[in-house]
Amino acid sequence: MLNGLKKLFSEIDLVKSAEWSVSRSGQFFYSKGFTHAAVMRFDSQEDCLAFMTHPAHVELGATFLDAVDDFLGLNFPVLSLK
Repeated sequence: MLNGLKKLFSEIDLVKSAEWSVSRSGQFFYSKGFTHAAVMRFDSQEDCLAFMTHPAHVELGATFLDAVDDFLGLNFPVLSLK
């Protein structure tokens, strides 16, 4: 999946930044059954929507959903403090 995300980010120039994490035992999301996280930032809500509906993202998303038991997606504005 990580290679798929890297390829996707190289094809779609809407993601401002992206991070990938694997949770360790005892952390909140791990205790809820979630083990991996991808955090992406966009310049605007419109860029986020364009990314989410882009055919390459939809295709990778379908592959990803076939490989996992559950998925939690969050979309919220952030205020950078530093």
